[in-house]
Parts: sequence; C-alpha cells; structure tokens
Amino acid sequence: MKVILIGFMASGKTTVGRILAENLQTVHFDLDQLLVLKTGQTVPELFLKRGESGFRKLEHELLAEVLSRDGVLSTGGGTLLRPDNFQLLSQLKAPKIFLKVAISTVLLRLTNDQQTTRPMIQKAGLRGLEKLERVREKQYRQLSDYEIVTDHLSAQQVAELICQKFQLSRQLDNR
Repeated sequence: MKVILIGFMASGKTTVGRILAENLQTVHFDLDQLLVLKTGQTVPELFLKRGESGFRKLEHELLAEVLSRDGVLSTGGGTLLRPDNFQLLSQLKAPKIFLKVAISTVLLRLTNDQQTTRPMIQKAGLRGLEKLERVREKQYRQLSDYEIVTDHLSAQQVAELICQKFQLSRQLDNR
C-alpha cells in the first residue's frame, strides 16, 4: 500500500482515497465497498444478518487479503476495533493518515444518510456516537503517522496535504 486512511465515519476516507489513487495513478481499495462487492449485501444488511462481530470477522479477512496489494486503502471507521487489524496495519511501512472530524461535522455530512447506511448511528445515537468516537480516536492516534482535521477542508485539499507531507507525487515521478 502507498497510503492507508483511517478515521471515524464521514471523515472523508473514501473520497480522499479516490482522489489520492487517481493522483498517484493507482488503485483505490475501500474496505466497506469491497465487503459489499464480496458478499452482495450492504453494510447495514451485514450488520443485521451477522451482527457486528460477524461483520468485523469478514472485514478482518478482507483486510488481510488486500494489504499485500499496491494502492490506497480507505479503512472502515471501526476497522481498528479488532486488535489483529491494528497489528496488521501497524506492521506496514505505508503512511497511515488519521482523518480527524468533529461529531458535529459527522452529523452534518450524514444528514441524509443516517437512517439508511450507518448502522452505528442507528445503534448508538448521538451520545453513544460521541463516546464511540472518543474511544476510537485513541486507536487512530496511536496507529497514525499523520493527522489532518478535515472539517473545513475539501477532499482535494486533504489529498494535496497528504501528497505534500509524504512527497507522494515525487514517488510517482521516480518509479
């Protein structure tokens, strides 16, 4: 992997990942989207039918499979919940970028999405979501090599900051 994006839901991992992959002329892997493609079920369906532990098991299997490939990886917001996922990601040399977002921004970004595609919002509610973010933030920070607050930045700006910080465009030019 060239870059691994971690962070809470609606932090911009998927959108930034697509832009980075395009800029670096490589493949973008979105863990949630890969799960949907592999199972033929949406994330909410997987949570409903398999429970969170079943979903996380599938996520782990897919993560282990995809990490050997070259590209940009957007993880799921809860990927780091499993210690074995944290361990797999920590062993990689690719920069791990924590896209930090405030809960108020999460709620704004997901205004039309909350009821249909975000099982953790349905399950936790606002207070639970805030607590979940605090717990996960510790893991994101522990794993990350770099942190970007995305609340007031476009996805393009975030991608540019990552490329500048890790001189990724030069790596592309020197291949």
